[in-house]
Order: sequence, then structure tokens, then C-alpha cells
Amino acid sequence: MSEHRFCKDKFRLDESHIVDPRANLPWPVITSEQIPEVVAQGFAAPVDFPPIAQAVLAEDRIAIAVELDTPCGLQVARSVAAQFVEQGIPRENIQIVCADRDGDPGDDFIVHDPSDSEQQAYLLVDRDGVPCYVNRVLFEADVVVPVGTGDGGRVRNSLCAGFCDAETKKYLERMKPEHASAMERMFDDNLGVFWQVRIVTAPGDQVLGVMVGASEAVLEKAGQFGNETWTLQIGSAADLVVASIESICSQTWLHLRQAILNAAKVASENAILVLCTELRGQPSAAWPTVDSDQNNNDEALADVFRGHHVYLASRLTQDSTEKFGFGYVEDSSQIQKLVDQNESCLLLRDAHRVGLKQLEACQ
Repeated sequence: MSEHRFCKDKFRLDESHIVDPRANLPWPVITSEQIPEVVAQGFAAPVDFPPIAQAVLAEDRIAIAVELDTPCGLQVARSVAAQFVEQGIPRENIQIVCADRDGDPGDDFIVHDPSDSEQQAYLLVDRDGVPCYVNRVLFEADVVVPVGTGDGGRVRNSLCAGFCDAETKKYLERMKPEHASAMERMFDDNLGVFWQVRIVTAPGDQVLGVMVGASEAVLEKAGQFGNETWTLQIGSAADLVVASIESICSQTWLHLRQAILNAAKVASENAILVLCTELRGQPSAAWPTVDSDQNNNDEALADVFRGHHVYLASRLTQDSTEKFGFGYVEDSSQIQKLVDQNESCLLLRDAHRVGLKQLEACQ
């Protein structure tokens, strides 16, 4: 009998026929205590870049920008700040700006507010004549250092999405992908981003690597490492797919949708999908309720619900869970019953972070 633990041991399942493709990662995990040392090594020998000490001046104003959905981003940013201090930059010249709050109660960082005009500064005009604004701390800095993820080929190569103003954000959402990419590159170029920090993580926000270096080179290296970490090759479809969202900064309905789609990709016809999350709060109006007359325009999601039995373990009440079309799961014992009743079970940890193009469809 094998024991499978996930979501910080909140869920525990027993059965030898549960398949966990990530049970044994080929790379050692970097502990919280080791992160400062790893960042220091990156500063001393960056990727395709001279030692960082040669790239900054003592009087430089430095903005460390923690991008959206970056596990352990604030901890890494603080280690980056400490490295600058060791190199003679006064701590008061260094500011950490986060695109979103990850629950840390500290007061040594600023959370970007796209709706606060006092936080914004004019950066550029788009090719269509639309003015775009950026966080003022980043705009006024001499050196901007992005801190983001390097996972699954979905590396963000722009600060635009996390640090622009509300109107620019809406404008980006309406753009065609190629237009948005061009604008994002222009956004970074205008901020003078020439090197950055990328974090490669494993399920549950475990850190596998922290890479420092020239923008294009470190993005490529982190992306390759991330692809190897998050690519799955599943031999056959499962009758039961238990899919988790363990990343602290990914407990959203948007990430839940992606996890559901990925879980369905490796599920047999009429299979059971169980989503294990810390999700709380209400979704957007676009997510229909079971008693709603509203048409569901999300056909991909609708197809999953039509073809599978979908259960959700979350912080929602049973009434709220069932209102949005899910079966209610309270704890591991209920999932264990489903495991015992099905011949094949796949555990898909942090399912939302497996890119659909990388997930090998089951035959």
C-alpha cells in the first residue's frame, strides 16, 4: 500500500494503483534557508552577463518587480535586495514592488494598485495612439529587476500585465496576441529591462532553481528547465483524476478552469475529476450557476462538465460548491472512497500549471 500526500499533507490517499507522475523529481528541492545562497551564486556568476556588481552604481535607485503569480517571489526579491546591499547599494535606494499580494504581512514592499493614479507614470503611446502608464517606482528607477517564474514554457517576458494601469490592462485584454506581445516588448524596452531573475518551481511552490542573468538568455534557460519539470507523459487515461492546485498564489477561478481542462485531458470517458484546492470567494459572472438560464459561452469547460463527474474540495460551502455545478468534497476520506471504487487513478499535482500543449493526450 502506497501513501500519497499533497496540498501540504491536507490530503492523504492510500492505494498502490494511484499514479503520481511527479512522485520523484530528478532535481533536488531548494529549501527556504538555501535561497539566499542560491541568489548570491546567481549574482556572482549570472547567465551571459558579467557579475551584477559591475552593472550597478552605488547611487542607483533599484526597483525589484515581483510579477503576477510568482511562487516564493517575495522571498527571492528580499534575497536580491540583500545582495545589492552587500554590494554597497543603500537599502533606502532599493524598493520591492509586487504585482499582487501573496499574504505576506511585511511592510518592506509595495503592492501595485492599477486603479491608483498616484502610483502611475506615463510610459509610452501604443501604435494605435493609446497612452500606457506604469508603476511610478519602476518608472523612476535606474535599474528595474523583474522576478518571475520560468515554468512550463509560459515564461512572462513582460512587466506590462502586472504593473500597468487599469485602462492599459483592459486594452491588453482586447488585443490580438501578436499585438499584445509587441506592446509588451516595447513596455519592457522603455523601462530598460536588460537582466532579470527567474524561479523554476515544482508542485506546492517548491523551488528547484533561481536563475539570474541577461534577459533573453535567462528566459531561455529557465524555460527549458521549466519545460522539463512540468512536461508529463501519461501512458493511458484514468477513470479517476485527482487534480490539485497547491500553489498559494494560484487559488483563483481562472486557475481552477485550467486545472479542470488539464485533468479532463488525461481522463477516460465519463471519468471522475476531483479538484483539491484552497479556493474561496465567488467567480466572475461568466461562470454560470446550475440554476441559471445564462448560456455558457465557455464551450471547452461545458464539454468537460457534460462528459465527466466533477467534484471540488475548497473553502467554499457545500451550497456554493453545488451551485456552481460541482459535487462537494469535504476531506480525504471521501476521495479515498472514490479511489477504492476505481481501477485507475491519476494524481495531477498543480494541474493548472501543466501547459495543454505539453500534456500528452492519452490514447
